[in-house]
Amino acid sequence: MSLLLHYIVISMLTLAMTVFFPGYPLCNPMLVYTVYLGLESDLFQGLVLVLVAGLVLDGLTGGPFGVFIFSFLWVFCMVRWLGGFLRTSSPLFSLLAVLSGVLLENMFTILTLASGTHAAGALPAAGRFLVIQMLSALVLSPLLLRFFRKVHHCLFPVKAVGPLRSASL
Repeated sequence: MSLLLHYIVISMLTLAMTVFFPGYPLCNPMLVYTVYLGLESDLFQGLVLVLVAGLVLDGLTGGPFGVFIFSFLWVFCMVRWLGGFLRTSSPLFSLLAVLSGVLLENMFTILTLASGTHAAGALPAAGRFLVIQMLSALVLSPLLLRFFRKVHHCLFPVKAVGPLRSASL
């Protein structure tokens, strides 16, 4: 059932990004959800969800193909790998993960623009876009992560397990 919830959230975020808010220079909410999946989900389940989300967004948006797949995959793997060394319950960790994801995603886009012939006029606009996305990520990512956690724990509460009893002979 949790997998169905993740697919519904990915579908809603995809719909919001491609239909309702195309071209707005706000932080990518799917990137925040990728960080959430890296923190809260199983490895295989999260990896499949991240690849599906990246493939769908790459197919539906007009940007360079592969930007979302690679950025989501790298952010997910980075969060999972750093989770073995750092305390992932810290809000600073999730904020830095989202900011690095925004930077990585825009770096892929800027490198794609720079390789084209029309790069001279697009690079200053891409720099402004990056700054606006970083500032919006500072504000939106803690709110979205808290919202995702609250919804998940509200729909799927964790039952407390009582004290263990020893088997009597």
